Amino acid sequence: MVPEEVEKRWPWINTTDISLASYGDRNEGWFDPWLLVRAVRNKAHTFGANYVVGEVNGFTFYRSLTRTTFQDRPLRAPLDAPKLNEVVVRTPLGDVEKIAFHLVVNCAGAWSGDILNMAIANIQEDVMPLPLEKRKHNIFIVRPDYSQSSAAFPGIDCPILLDSSGLMLQRQGLTGDFAVCMNPSMPREGKPANSENLEVDYSEYHEHIQPLLAKRIPSMATSHIQSAWACFNDYNPVDQSLIVGQHPYLYNMIMATGASGLGIQHAIPIGRAVAELVHYKHYKSIDLTRFSFDRFYLKAPFAEKSVF
Repeated sequence: MVPEEVEKRWPWINTTDISLASYGDRNEGWFDPWLLVRAVRNKAHTFGANYVVGEVNGFTFYRSLTRTTFQDRPLRAPLDAPKLNEVVVRTPLGDVEKIAFHLVVNCAGAWSGDILNMAIANIQEDVMPLPLEKRKHNIFIVRPDYSQSSAAFPGIDCPILLDSSGLMLQRQGLTGDFAVCMNPSMPREGKPANSENLEVDYSEYHEHIQPLLAKRIPSMATSHIQSAWACFNDYNPVDQSLIVGQHPYLYNMIMATGASGLGIQHAIPIGRAVAELVHYKHYKSIDLTRFSFDRFYLKAPFAEKSVF
């Protein structure tokens, strides 16, 4: 869309610095991530999945090396490497339990790197750590000052707005409120990229988001924060792409992480692909070989160029 088309359809958007815009009018939308997670969890439970509440504290190994063959990458030579045996879990009551397994899937999101570090802690060889950062993501729910009678506000037909500056805006149903945030892959000066603090950083809104919001949608320049929260993204700083597949050294650990904030969108196909690896020992319907850990050893990043 050219600026004139954007301004005609959404007069509340400032198009003075826009050269081109894109709009998806079909096969687009949004869903409630928490409802999806609960639905998948409940369905897995009906199929016999057993959920254990606890915190991973480490792993144990088989005493001898295991001959490893990489079923999902048949051209790779076999490897003699350690094989994980048990995961050490601390329960909410403080008890320490060991759970034996044949295969383990590392899908701990922003904590996947911590899990892998525990798994390789006692290995003598130099094993590459997981290229993953805990990127803090602040989300703010704001409400425009609707008392401005002459201002043009985003209406019920407001699309999800992704700005080239990194700003994102999404209307919250019929409430008249909007969720706004910054793309966490675009760190701002003075803000640490890798954070351990989950407290909401309100300065991000006042110093970064509000000026960008006022520039793109002038009627929202005086919007007020209604609520806010923060979360961690499993950000892959190398190529911002998934890390899925058998670990190149730990034979019985399958990786499923690195979605860089888009995990809930990819969760269902990733789950199917990983299930195929577990059951068939290779991909069957969804081939995610290009997202394997091997690409970091080969220095062959696989970046998607057209993604927010």
